Amino acid sequence: MQESRLHQLMEDERQCRSYLTLTTETLSTFHYLTAEVKEPFLRPDICSRVAVMLNFNLQQLCGPKCRDLKVSGTLTWKGGGGKQHTDVSS
Repeated sequence: MQESRLHQLMEDERQCRSYLTLTTETLSTFHYLTAEVKEPFLRPDICSRVAVMLNFNLQQLCGPKCRDLKVSGTLTWKGGGGKQHTDVSS
């Protein structure tokens, strides 16, 4: 039983690292696009969609469920930890 639990935790950690890497790359690309090519993101039909997407991402990164997460150590991945919420909000 303990061996299968340990295996599941290791698998969850690998998946988490993968998601965090993807998040870092996605936010980096989004930050670049909105800084360099602003006009398409300011169109009324796109602006509301971008706002909904950003709200969702901020809730995932900093929302109430974030406080429930207990981590005994820090994960290391390309792009670093708390940088995502700063990139989204800038």
